[in-house]
Amino acid sequence: MSGSGVHVCKVICILSTLCCSKTGLSQHLFKLPAHTHLANVEWRDSIYRFSQFEYGKITIDTGYSSEENVMLNYNWYFLQMDMISTDGDTLQIKPIKELKLVTMGGHEFYHDYQLGYLEILCQGFASLGALNYLHTEKTEFHSGLGKVSGAMDVRGAPSEHDRFYKLVSMYYFLDAENKPVRATRRALVKLFKGHRNVINAYIEDNHVNFANESDLVRLLTFCNQLDQSRS
Repeated sequence: MSGSGVHVCKVICILSTLCCSKTGLSQHLFKLPAHTHLANVEWRDSIYRFSQFEYGKITIDTGYSSEENVMLNYNWYFLQMDMISTDGDTLQIKPIKELKLVTMGGHEFYHDYQLGYLEILCQGFASLGALNYLHTEKTEFHSGLGKVSGAMDVRGAPSEHDRFYKLVSMYYFLDAENKPVRATRRALVKLFKGHRNVINAYIEDNHVNFANESDLVRLLTFCNQLDQSRS
């Protein structure tokens, strides 16, 4: 990604579709009632990034890539990459350390072994990635109809609690070696050390919100254009 030598931030064409799909979902609370399995709720298909599985490929750190004949989708609920097997079963792609990149239909997901899958929104000397997932907003206890797990939110298991989820995003900058760091002002000026004053002025003048995706894309586009001689 950022190691490709592209210094002007390349905003991937999927950004607008990502924003549109997340805008509605991020305002909505998904309820998983007590004593109910995820497979039995109406919103069970909303746990995926795409409305249907897409053909894609997987790249490991040696540079080897699978053929583009694997049906893939990113699972917001379990924070994992799922695939459809040749038998038609839905399986998880094992998140090994060597797994670096998953691409499908023009979308790229950088895999960090500690964080998970970061959807790449913008590329350049520094890139922008989003970790999107269904966050547990609240839980409400209900008396049991039978004994189930007492834990408030064990993903994939029925509980004695109503659970309410909301789609949230955490943003990360990736450096030239694709090392992710939380998207903050401090992290940004560290990436572009020679332009601290200019970057701080841009942030102040444009009232940049580091939790806002559009603000971050514009900010990083500006920063990547500051010094196009960098490699």
